[in-house]
Amino acid sequence: MFDVFLYGFALFVIISLMIHIIGTIADGAFMEWTEYFKKKWKMSNFVAGETIQALGTSAPEISISIIGLYILGENPALGMATIIGSAVFQITIVIGVPILLAEKSAKLDPKGLLRTASVYGGSVVLLWLFVQTGNALVWWELLILAVYHIAYIVFLLSTKPEGDSEDDTPEHDDSKIEKETLLLRLLDKFLNLIPSPQDKWGIVNGIPLGFIITLFAIGISSYIFVDMSVSFAELIGISSTLIALTVLAGGSSMPELFSNIPLAKKGNIDQAIGNAFGSNTLDICISFALMSLPYAIFTGGISGPELESMMVPILFLFGYLFLVLLIFALEKFETRKWQGWVLITLFIIFVAVNAMLV
Repeated sequence: MFDVFLYGFALFVIISLMIHIIGTIADGAFMEWTEYFKKKWKMSNFVAGETIQALGTSAPEISISIIGLYILGENPALGMATIIGSAVFQITIVIGVPILLAEKSAKLDPKGLLRTASVYGGSVVLLWLFVQTGNALVWWELLILAVYHIAYIVFLLSTKPEGDSEDDTPEHDDSKIEKETLLLRLLDKFLNLIPSPQDKWGIVNGIPLGFIITLFAIGISSYIFVDMSVSFAELIGISSTLIALTVLAGGSSMPELFSNIPLAKKGNIDQAIGNAFGSNTLDICISFALMSLPYAIFTGGISGPELESMMVPILFLFGYLFLVLLIFALEKFETRKWQGWVLITLFIIFVAVNAMLV
C-alpha cells in the first residue's frame, strides 16, 4: 500500500511539473511565434487562431497519435476517443474559462465565428457519417477528412488578408517567479532557451527553427503529461474509454487553455475561439485522420469497441456546437460571464453522461 502511495505521489509531482512546463511554453515562446506569423502574414484574429495557433496547440494530439499508434501499438479508435473528448473540452472549458477570466466583455466577429464554426461542424458531420455507416473507418474516408481540412487552410491562406489593427501580443508577468521554488526557477531558465523570433537562432536561413523547437517541446511535454495522467487514472480505477474522453482530452488541450487565457485577458476572444474551433477541426482531420491513414491502408481500416461507442460523444460535439453559437447569438455576439459558467457546466454534463455509459 505504501508503494502504491509513493507511486501515486511521484505521478502527481510529474503531472504538476508538466502543467507548469506546458503553461510556460504556451504563454511564452509559442505565443511570441504565433504573433510573429500573424503580423508577417497579416492574419485576422480568427485566421491566426485557426491556423498557426491551432497547429501549435494541436501538437499534443499529433504526438499522441503518432507515438500511441506507431510506437506503442495502441488501438487508433482509442485515439479518436481522445480527439472527441478534446474537442468537447475545447469548445466548453477552453472557451469558457478564458471568458470568465477576461477583465471585460468583448465583441466577437460574427463572420469569422460562423465561418470557423461551419467548417468545424462539417468535419463533425463527416466523421459521424463515416462512423455510423460501417464497422470500420477505411482509408478513403480518412483521406476525405484530411483533404477537407487541408483545402480549407489553403483557402484561408490564399484569400485577401483581413488584417488586424491592434497589437494583441499577450503581456507576460515576470513577477510570478517571486515565490517559485529553486527547481521551477531552474526549469524556467531552461525553457527560456527556446529561441523566439527575435533571437539569433530563432530563424536560420529562412527556417523558423525556434517555432519548430517550440512545437516539439509542447508535443513531448504534453505526451508525458498525458501518459502520467493515464497512469494515475488507472491507479484509481478509471476505465480506458472514460480516460480518453476526459483525462487525455483535458491533458492534450492544456496548450489551448494556457495560450487562450492571456488572449482573453487582453480582450482578444476572437483568436481564442478561433483557436478552439480550428484546433478541433485540425484534430479530427489531421491529428486523427491523416496520422491514421497509413495504418488504415496497411490494415484495412480502423475498428474496435471504442469506435462503436463514439456515436454518443460525436452527437454531443454537434449539439454543443449549436449551443455555443446560441449563447453568443443571445448576447449579439458579445461575451458575458454567464456564458463561461454555462460552457463549464456543459462539459460536466458530458463527463457525467459518458461515465454512466461506459
